[in-house]
Amino acid sequence: MTRHNSKQKYLISPEYLIGLQPLRKYELPFETLEPCLADCFTSKTRGRPPTSKQALLNALIYKGLKQLPTLFDLASTLIDNPQLATTCGLLPNSSLYSLEQRLSSFSKNVPNELQQTIRINLLHQLIEFNEITGSFLSIDSPAIPVVVKDNNLKASVKDRFDKSKPPKKDPQARLSVMIHFKKPFEKQAQCFWGYRNHSIMDCESELPIWELTKPPNIQDTTLFIPLFNKLLEHFNFDIQAVMADAAYDSEPKSS
Repeated sequence: MTRHNSKQKYLISPEYLIGLQPLRKYELPFETLEPCLADCFTSKTRGRPPTSKQALLNALIYKGLKQLPTLFDLASTLIDNPQLATTCGLLPNSSLYSLEQRLSSFSKNVPNELQQTIRINLLHQLIEFNEITGSFLSIDSPAIPVVVKDNNLKASVKDRFDKSKPPKKDPQARLSVMIHFKKPFEKQAQCFWGYRNHSIMDCESELPIWELTKPPNIQDTTLFIPLFNKLLEHFNFDIQAVMADAAYDSEPKSS
């Protein structure tokens, strides 16, 4: 039997020869997302057609799925794997920094309202497929510490957790506390600067259906009813039960 020559060039890719489709798991979410993007990305510029915004969004979704830390890592991966780039909808590009700049510009310039529209369209599609029923919901608020020097316990910072002095790099962040159980039944409090993400989840599918990020000094009781009112403006759920911490227990204000 002839020994395999690792330097031999292939005329046809090995994946095609043996029927493998390693990128199919990424094509499926891209195809599912496409109907939700109708009229979301329109271009009125003249001259050379710009890079497809849907393709850039697909690339950022891949970044999240593969947990790539930076846009530079994402751009490097796309440059090194032209088949992946074409799967996302991008033309193979030899300019690494140009691609990184396009991804960065897209992520910064797409308004949040447009992203919310895409998210709501996708949720409606999942409801049509009966993946989300909305019968049993839960709400919780995980902590989101911000990446600032004040949260780095290895850095020397004066007045690190003085609530009257928020971090200069993120002045909207507020001081809060996370509780850890490093040993059974022994609570340990850890201060942090950041936010809390209040998320409503569909219990049966375990998918998020609504969310709101607020500074941690905003009381949960003031957010429960407005969040669910906003949810029911967009979705006609027949809610049977809601699971939540006691901190969310609230009643409508009497008129």
